[in-house]
Amino acid sequence: MEYQLFTLPHGDWIRLMAGCGLIVEDLIEVQVPRGATNNDFREFPDEWVRRWPAEEVWFARRSTRAGRQ
Repeated sequence: MEYQLFTLPHGDWIRLMAGCGLIVEDLIEVQVPRGATNNDFREFPDEWVRRWPAEEVWFARRSTRAGRQ
């Protein structure tokens, strides 16, 4: 079996969380800062990891209306 990386687009994540009764409060896209050494993503050129987020941090909370529908 071959490993394949898969992720949902942000809009699909937001709809999925909303469907589970969650509200997205914030999304932080962590990028490698200029001048920093790219040790975690060696397979990607430095220019690429500085342009695109290396990691994402999602903050969500349960809706106060969850379960009252």
